[in-house]
Amino acid sequence: MTTFNIYMVRHGQTYLNKYHRIQGWSDTPLTDNGVADAKRAGERLKDVIFTHAVSSDARRARQTAGYILEANNGKIKEPEIDIAFREENFGYFEGNDDYATWHMVGSPHGTNNFHEMIDTFSIEKTKDMLHEADPYHDAEDNATFWGRLQPGFDHLINKCQDGDKVFVSTTVP
Repeated sequence: MTTFNIYMVRHGQTYLNKYHRIQGWSDTPLTDNGVADAKRAGERLKDVIFTHAVSSDARRARQTAGYILEANNGKIKEPEIDIAFREENFGYFEGNDDYATWHMVGSPHGTNNFHEMIDTFSIEKTKDMLHEADPYHDAEDNATFWGRLQPGFDHLINKCQDGDKVFVSTTVP
């Protein structure tokens, strides 16, 4: 069995994060705080010599990867792009106020926010509930989300060797 380490870093703060807006496949650039977060992560990871680097195709993940790899003492300076590591698609709710969205989706089930939904139902069931609440059903349900994400992990499993250190810049929380 091959064993390797994955250093998975979620992107720094974006403008939609700052404004408490739902952001999945929607993409906004990093704020100054997000850039500072990415640079701090780069500083913390600078001595980890990565054998592979992968990023979601989202601009915010690519920006974060750029700052981290720029600070890194290894040879990899550009990540491989893989959409598998993209955040879930929130469908109709993309760009909406996050508090209002989670209240609207959760309140019929006795919860009022994202964290209550996760604690009460699980993250998997919460994805399914959001999909059902989406009037167009474009929001990814749990099976669709994992159907996209798992091949990304499978790709890493197939390409890595014992002891590899893999950096993944992602939008997945």
